[in-house]
Amino acid sequence: TLSLFSVLMLGCGGRASSDSGSATNDALTLSASTSYDILVERGPVLGCSVSDALGNIATSKGNGTYSFTDEPVYPIEASGGYIDVDGDGNITSEDRKLDMTLRTQRGQSITVLTTISEDEDTKNFLMNELNLTEDELFNSSPRRNAKIAALSDSIYADCMENNCSDLKTFGRQRLEFLKPNLQNSVSEYESALQGGQSVENMAANKEKEMFMRLTNIPELSNIELIDAQEMMEHGKNFSMPVDSNRHDFISTTVYNLSEQQRLDIVNLYEDKKLSNDIYRFLDHTWKMRVFHHISKANHQHSHAIKRLVEKYELDTSHIPEEDGVFSNQERNNRFEALKTEATVSLEKALEVMALFESDFLTRLDEIEIGASEDVVAIIAHLKKGVQKHLECFQRFNEKMGQQGENGQQGQQGQGGEFGQQGDRPQPPQGGQGGQQGQQGQQGQDGEFGQQGDRPQPPQGGQQGQQGQGGGDNQHEGHSIN
Repeated sequence: TLSLFSVLMLGCGGRASSDSGSATNDALTLSASTSYDILVERGPVLGCSVSDALGNIATSKGNGTYSFTDEPVYPIEASGGYIDVDGDGNITSEDRKLDMTLRTQRGQSITVLTTISEDEDTKNFLMNELNLTEDELFNSSPRRNAKIAALSDSIYADCMENNCSDLKTFGRQRLEFLKPNLQNSVSEYESALQGGQSVENMAANKEKEMFMRLTNIPELSNIELIDAQEMMEHGKNFSMPVDSNRHDFISTTVYNLSEQQRLDIVNLYEDKKLSNDIYRFLDHTWKMRVFHHISKANHQHSHAIKRLVEKYELDTSHIPEEDGVFSNQERNNRFEALKTEATVSLEKALEVMALFESDFLTRLDEIEIGASEDVVAIIAHLKKGVQKHLECFQRFNEKMGQQGENGQQGQQGQGGEFGQQGDRPQPPQGGQGGQQGQQGQQGQDGEFGQQGDRPQPPQGGQQGQQGQGGGDNQHEGHSIN
């Protein structure tokens, strides 16, 4: 087993509400508790992004436990991360990606069962036909409760065997069909306990057996282990969100902004939409946690800028909400060019996004000149995030290069600047997005302006042809016309 790191193991503390009312889609707030800990299990899930209805992101305490700084608002969801199959607190090549989103409407646990319980009929079936209490359903987990473990494993396996990527599609009708199998599974797990096994050991052993059967869920590759290591060691730092939901985050002083300064805020809002959209695309394309976690953190950054938009009553109605669609052709071209380049290879995606982040950093420098105090405060947070992203890409580059030097990358001579390609994730077929000759942006300008004295992306990868991917738009001050 290739083990890259260990996770500090801490117990799950805190106590959350187990409201007996029906689950709804409304945001429900936790009742008073001494801490705001949430346990995420499909087997302990390490390195995932856990966020509440406002976009607040919890930090990992280890062993599948995540803690919110402030009282979270339901629903809470967990995405990304890695299933710690043997429950040893390490991520190794034998572990698996969690490629589905788990959610809960209440309680202190996020599991397969809390996710399908978003549907009221499904929740009632679990409670009335499979004899789960509401406390078991929302406050227990597979490593603590044999019944939860049996049902969670059986439902997850059925979903994976039928290529179900979203548990929302798993409803009461499917549970009714599986009921005899589910009941048999519960009896089997409970019999194992009578033989003297602990719930935790029994659940871990059963999970190993399940993943040996599920051959369509592969073990982690070397590149995925690098991705996992980056998330576990540095994810908290480079994806730390802006604390934009605090009532005192932005000063209440309303400054007298010029028309250009007001336009700067609107343009910054749409610039961040471009960033959000491209990182979501990369997350979907490459299934790498580095892109997933940046995408999640960007949500908070956008919310912080939106606070400025609302404070100064700025009009953003001209900005489309649809992913990949923007208010002017320049941004539309930029998005398509980024997509085209970023699907060539993972190395190219990292290179392109390093350049993108450097451009954005320069754009922030331009806006900061003469800006009001509240805008400067937001820019400081955004700059901190950009620097962390650039550092992340550089570490990823170095680790991939080290693997190439150690002969672990397979084929020689195809690596580009990030080392040999060999064992690399590949984009979906047909995802190249157009002819490579149309990839480039105008020199190194882009919509964010000249790069200036900033950390640069590594040299050496193939650059797109200049002059075919950008536009002829000119900048006036900080605006994009």
